[in-house]
Amino acid sequence: MVRNYITLRGERLDVTQAEVDMGAPFGGAVSTMSDVNTFFGALFRGDLVSDASVNEMKKIGSSFPDYGLGIRRDERS
Repeated sequence: MVRNYITLRGERLDVTQAEVDMGAPFGGAVSTMSDVNTFFGALFRGDLVSDASVNEMKKIGSSFPDYGLGIRRDERS
């Protein structure tokens, strides 16, 4: 677990939140943007799984309209 601290009125406070969040697999993941970019670059190039698997991951399901198999669609960017 990664600990998080803030200083409030001169006092150091531990503001770490529990990693229990239903439906949120990121609870224990710690990474850099460079690592994330390297991972997704390799994933979408087909270096990690087959092209067929990547295509299945990108299909958006009807049960969860914004989610595929491990990939979430975000249209903000």
